[in-house]
Amino acid sequence: MIGSNCICSRLDITLKSWQSNQKETTYLSVFQPVAAASHILGCFLVSQGYTNIRYVAGERTVSNQYQTHAWLEWDGWIIDITADQFSDGLSAVFLERDSDFHRSFVRDYECEPVISSCIAAQNQKFLSNIKPAID
Repeated sequence: MIGSNCICSRLDITLKSWQSNQKETTYLSVFQPVAAASHILGCFLVSQGYTNIRYVAGERTVSNQYQTHAWLEWDGWIIDITADQFSDGLSAVFLERDSDFHRSFVRDYECEPVISSCIAAQNQKFLSNIKPAID
């Protein structure tokens, strides 16, 4: 995945910047932004010709605190642009083949990332901002 760290970093910055400047209701503002960020990155990678991208969501309890998380997997790689929200010490852009952190979550959902026509239409403005940010 050539340049994937750069793509993930730039997408992460674009998502955070775009979300903080939004005044209208969007996919990111209605759903958990971190889960949406991983899903949107997955959709972008699929649109660029990558196959076998999987969106994975899981849950765990740490120190009596219930936590959920979502990330992507591709050909044995774990791609995570939101792992830094936890106190486990991971960077904002995580791209590795193995992870105790990700194994600590019980997987409860997995799918191919797909943006439905209604979500794509509602967020066309956002989606059009992704491409220039990482070109």
